[in-house]
This record gives sequence, C-alpha cells and structure tokens, in this order.
Amino acid sequence: MRAALAAAPAETSPYEGAILDYLRQHSFEAPSGSLVRAVAQASLRRAMDLEPELSGFGYRVPRDRGETREEAEARFLASRAEMLGEHGIDEFIRAAKFLSKFGQRKSMNRKRSSYGLKHDAERAAGDYVSNGMLIAAALAMGFSAERTHAGSPNAYFNISSRQAT
Repeated sequence: MRAALAAAPAETSPYEGAILDYLRQHSFEAPSGSLVRAVAQASLRRAMDLEPELSGFGYRVPRDRGETREEAEARFLASRAEMLGEHGIDEFIRAAKFLSKFGQRKSMNRKRSSYGLKHDAERAAGDYVSNGMLIAAALAMGFSAERTHAGSPNAYFNISSRQAT
C-alpha cells in the first residue's frame, strides 16, 4: 500500500472485517477502526511528503513578530509532528470524508479556499478540522493545491463547487 501511495494517490475502500478476523486467528487483537486509521496515516504521510511546508495550521507562514527563526522553526516542526498524532488522524479522516462528496475539475476553484472548506467540514462532521488537515486530505485524495497568495497558510483546489449526489 505504501508503494502504491508513493506512486500516486489511490482510491480505496478498505474492508476491515476480513483483516481483523485474520489477526484474531493469529492471536492478535486490534480494535475496530484500526485499518481505516492505518490507511489514513499512510495517506497523511504521503501528503506531508508532497508538501514539506504543510503543518496543521496550513502552509508555513512568516514568523510571528518578536519570534526568532529558531522559535518559528520549532513551532512549525511541532505542528507537523502533531499532524501524525491521534487527534490529527481523526481530523484527517473527517476532512477526507467531507471532501469525498466533491469531484475534481480541470482548473483551480478560487471561490472557496481551504479555510472556508475546513469550516464546512467542521459543520458536516460536528467536530474540529484544522486548515492543514483539510489541505492534506485534499492532496491525499488527488486534488491539486496552490496557495491563495504568497505568505498565506490557505490553498485553493481543483474542487467542484457543488457536492456530488
């Protein structure tokens, strides 16, 4: 799976039951949802590899006033590390579930940015989704992304304006 994801985004629909049964037959216990989380984590890692300037906040932004380069770098690296934590994976799954309702288009959609879409994803899921996780999920799902403008943490995508029915 990691090799396939390294080559290109892949659409999957994992059936966890068969894998959990296999693991139980071989004396391994895994909680329900383990496969979905493993696939999400692998997809998230791929998106992070594609965009080394991406953190939970979104794309890297200039450092805060009064912040040293070292402090800004430490903050950025901590945010990237948090993306792979339990809460980050949950946000990624919520964002991917929301984005799965939209198709792709040939050109960038400049009517909605990642920041607006993240709020839509939060309303749909009833829970928090960070801007960076929305961008990562879009990348993992094969959408193209570009910053809204230089120095912005937000992105535009080649995403349709309406949800597929």
